[in-house]
Amino acid sequence: MKKVTNLNEYMDKANLELCLTMIEGAYQDFQTGAYDLAEAQIRDILDTFERTTTPAAQEVFVNNVIPFQKV
Repeated sequence: MKKVTNLNEYMDKANLELCLTMIEGAYQDFQTGAYDLAEAQIRDILDTFERTTTPAAQEVFVNNVIPFQKV
Protein backbone atom coordinates (compact mmCIF):
# COMPACT_ATOMS: atom_id res chain seq x y z
CA MET A 1 0.00 0.00 0.00
CA LYS A 2 1.30 3.42 -0.93
CA LYS A 3 0.79 6.55 1.16
CA VAL A 4 1.11 9.91 -0.56
CA THR A 5 2.03 13.02 1.38
CA ASN A 6 0.84 16.23 -0.20
CA LEU A 7 3.21 19.02 0.83
CA ASN A 8 0.76 21.62 -0.47
CA GLU A 9 -1.28 21.17 2.72
CA TYR A 10 1.73 22.19 4.82
CA MET A 11 2.43 25.12 2.53
CA ASP A 12 -1.19 26.29 2.74
CA LYS A 13 -1.14 26.07 6.54
CA ALA A 14 2.11 28.05 6.74
CA ASN A 15 0.71 30.68 4.36
CA LEU A 16 -2.46 30.95 6.45
CA GLU A 17 -0.48 31.45 9.66
CA LEU A 18 1.75 34.06 7.99
CA CYS A 19 -1.27 35.88 6.60
CA LEU A 20 -3.01 35.93 9.99
CA THR A 21 0.13 37.26 11.66
CA MET A 22 0.41 40.02 9.07
CA ILE A 23 -3.29 40.90 9.53
CA GLU A 24 -2.84 41.10 13.30
CA GLY A 25 0.05 43.52 12.82
CA ALA A 26 -1.99 45.68 10.47
CA TYR A 27 -4.92 45.66 12.91
CA GLN A 28 -2.68 46.77 15.78
CA ASP A 29 -1.38 49.64 13.66
CA PHE A 30 -4.96 50.57 12.79
CA GLN A 31 -5.93 50.55 16.48
CA THR A 32 -3.04 52.88 17.37
CA GLY A 33 -3.96 55.31 14.61
CA ALA A 34 -1.11 54.50 12.23
CA TYR A 35 -3.44 54.32 9.25
CA ASP A 36 -0.76 54.79 6.59
CA LEU A 37 1.30 51.94 8.01
CA ALA A 38 -1.78 49.71 8.30
CA GLU A 39 -2.68 50.46 4.67
CA ALA A 40 0.86 49.61 3.55
CA GLN A 41 0.75 46.33 5.47
CA ILE A 42 -2.62 45.41 3.93
CA ARG A 43 -1.18 46.10 0.46
CA ASP A 44 1.78 43.84 1.34
CA ILE A 45 -0.64 41.11 2.39
CA LEU A 46 -2.53 41.37 -0.89
CA ASP A 47 0.70 41.34 -2.90
CA THR A 48 2.12 38.41 -0.95
CA PHE A 49 -0.93 36.18 -1.17
CA GLU A 50 -2.21 37.08 -4.62
CA ARG A 51 -3.07 33.81 -6.36
CA THR A 52 -2.32 33.40 -10.04
CA THR A 53 -2.80 30.30 -12.10
CA THR A 54 0.24 29.71 -14.25
CA PRO A 55 1.60 26.51 -15.74
CA ALA A 56 4.81 26.92 -13.70
CA ALA A 57 2.79 27.15 -10.47
CA GLN A 58 0.86 24.02 -11.38
CA GLU A 59 4.11 22.12 -11.95
CA VAL A 60 5.30 23.07 -8.46
CA PHE A 61 2.16 21.56 -6.95
CA VAL A 62 2.74 18.30 -8.80
CA ASN A 63 6.37 18.23 -7.67
CA ASN A 64 5.36 18.71 -4.03
CA VAL A 65 3.70 15.28 -3.84
CA ILE A 66 5.98 12.60 -2.42
CA PRO A 67 4.93 8.93 -2.46
CA PHE A 68 5.90 6.81 0.57
CA GLN A 69 5.83 3.05 0.55
CA LYS A 70 5.07 1.05 3.66
CA VAL A 71 7.94 -1.32 4.34
